[in-house]
Amino acid sequence: HAQATKVSIRLVATAAHWALSVKDDGVGFDDRQLEGNPGMGLRGLRERVNVLQGHVVVRSRPKRGVTVSLHLPLPESRGNAWEGDDVSSSLLDKAERLR
Repeated sequence: HAQATKVSIRLVATAAHWALSVKDDGVGFDDRQLEGNPGMGLRGLRERVNVLQGHVVVRSRPKRGVTVSLHLPLPESRGNAWEGDDVSSSLLDKAERLR
């Protein structure tokens, strides 16, 4: 859908958090359209990141591509949010492997 020719991915990991940014040079869209009506993909992403006490920012403009940035505090800096029924064990396993 994006018709992008370039995509950049940036991951910064510190002792306290992960910050991920994905940017493309595609057709973009007016990000104001997301207010109150995000698509299922972005809604699902936000729900999952919120469970982990992080946040997501989507920036886009027509003909200027899209940037999706997320910030996730690591488990030590947020208590036990990674444990329990809210987060699947497969997500925990993947997160630990990336760490």
